[in-house]
Amino acid sequence: MSPIQIQFLVALVCQPEKQWTVGLLAQRYNLTPATVSDALTALENKELLVRTRSEDNKRTVVLSLSTEGKRLARKLGAWLNTLQQHVSELDDEAKPLLLASLMHLIAAFEKDGLISTTHMCAACTYFRPNAHPNTSKPHHCAYIDKPFGDAELRIDCPDFQEADVPK
Repeated sequence: MSPIQIQFLVALVCQPEKQWTVGLLAQRYNLTPATVSDALTALENKELLVRTRSEDNKRTVVLSLSTEGKRLARKLGAWLNTLQQHVSELDDEAKPLLLASLMHLIAAFEKDGLISTTHMCAACTYFRPNAHPNTSKPHHCAYIDKPFGDAELRIDCPDFQEADVPK
């Protein structure tokens, strides 16, 4: 199984509430729809993926995992549980620092063109870092017009709008 097929399986099992489509996966992973479609066809041939027509729009094909696909995806994504366990063992002061540090690295990788756009605060047009210094909620979200702290930084925000930052 290719790395991109594994990523697709894990994405579909981790966010089953999303109406995953070829276009959404292509956008998320910065791939062409043809590349995504080829990987999905391989998963479908292995009986790990099911394509169905959306009830809202019959032209839209929605992706979901078969029972075997869910089982395999959970097994492949098990490292996430291990990571979550170790992070949960950190004290309350270390968790926000770790999150902020990771988001800084992701933003830097994105700026350098090493990864595609994510939907995290640090890359969002609404994000105002350290707008409220010396407070427990130093950052500000212009979308909801509220301050928030490092522990509330998001990696996959539904209201994300990419900032116009030269890359």
